[in-house]
Amino acid sequence: MKTLFLVRHGKSSWKDESLPDDRRPLKKRGRRQATALGPALRDAGAFEGPLFTSPAERARETARHLVGTATDHEAAQVQIQDGLYTFDAVALLSWLQNRSAQSPVTIVGHNPALLDLANRLLDTPLQALPTGTAVQITLPGQSWRQVGRQTGNCTALLLPEDLDYRLFRRKAPKAPEMDGKNLRQRIPASLRHQAKLVEALEPGVRQGYDPEFLHQFRVNLRRSRAIAEALERVLKDKTLKKGIKGLKRQGQETSHLRDLDVFLETLSSWREVPERRDAIDALDLEHLFRRKRAGEHHRLCQVLDGDQYAQDMKRWGKLVHGDTVTRLASGIKRKRIRSTLDEQIARHDRLFGALGPEARDADFHQVRKSLKRVRYLIDLDPARLAGNISGLKARQKLLGRFQDRHVQMTLLDEIAYMDLTNRQRSALNGLIDQIRTEKQKARNEILALEPLAGPIEWSEREDFNASSQLRHQAQSGRLGSTT
Repeated sequence: MKTLFLVRHGKSSWKDESLPDDRRPLKKRGRRQATALGPALRDAGAFEGPLFTSPAERARETARHLVGTATDHEAAQVQIQDGLYTFDAVALLSWLQNRSAQSPVTIVGHNPALLDLANRLLDTPLQALPTGTAVQITLPGQSWRQVGRQTGNCTALLLPEDLDYRLFRRKAPKAPEMDGKNLRQRIPASLRHQAKLVEALEPGVRQGYDPEFLHQFRVNLRRSRAIAEALERVLKDKTLKKGIKGLKRQGQETSHLRDLDVFLETLSSWREVPERRDAIDALDLEHLFRRKRAGEHHRLCQVLDGDQYAQDMKRWGKLVHGDTVTRLASGIKRKRIRSTLDEQIARHDRLFGALGPEARDADFHQVRKSLKRVRYLIDLDPARLAGNISGLKARQKLLGRFQDRHVQMTLLDEIAYMDLTNRQRSALNGLIDQIRTEKQKARNEILALEPLAGPIEWSEREDFNASSQLRHQAQSGRLGSTT
């Protein structure tokens, strides 16, 4: 078997129209495409053999960015071939058939030659090969001269917008226009858009090269769940219950991988502190947690391939794209949102009031979750409710800082059970002690906060008496859970 990688050069610039075609450079986006493609090609094995490039400037520049972080051996593999500056698939096939038996072979070249060649070789043709895209083809036989029509399989199609979130944003589903839409129209539009985003983000989550894909995937799952739960609470309607359960389940499946992504980013920032940098190096934390991340990413991909994920997403899609959400949203009223918001504020303050110096981390987590529910209700009608509760973002940030330290200690505690040298054990204990101190500081700051149920200035005040009564019940501990 042989492996062939066909790479179309990145997006090129037409800014200087006086340049001949072979002198045109890459645009900034083209350089970003090639840089994003490099690690994925390396992991696929593309740099284990020679990398041949057209002499055109845009192709040569693409090749340079592909191997931008290459080893000396990989960089030495790049070869410029005049015969690859062609737009003719027959000429490209002839060039390939004259190669030695090396495998893999990687070609950086031009369309339509690359796409036409791919479709000559593949049993199932490609519809397109956009700029900055690579296709991996496996072929039978030992010699390139044996390459024949429709004998190859497409092993991978690497798209730069699945590897770099900034490139994805250019092609992401556009947010619906909300100007002039009332609340009952905005809710279904938002949920449909979020469902489209989850689907569009999934390939980037599977590729796993840019953690922002997973973050945004989680954000849109959680926003959808939050809006659905808000509708359920406001309307006292359980129609969305199974859909909410599926969103919650899939959000939870992503939690550990997100924790590992954030922790790896944190390790990078900790390198700025000499003492922490020494501990990171002594324990080889970055290598250790990259391996943990790779294993967790593999597990998540299996989840995304599973029947449960497919069922959950299909069920949610029917609810959102059918008439269910539209029907439910048509019954929503601002007065009911404000009343439910007051109930959630009261619940938050009841949970918050139960905190004390000896409270468990889980109790702080429940307070954080209750605060999110308050925020999500406000998000239903931000024009009228935003700003009603002062310091909401600061409170969320503080609770988030406490949660981050909790996760960091949990991850580092896992290492404590490993076989460590005395030096490594000392470094680990010192790092954990520092984080424990920061966590305690956040805990103390949270305990010093005031309840949310301070003066709330509604833009309309017909619910003020009910609000005051709920706040009084919360402060006296007489209000039950509303979950």
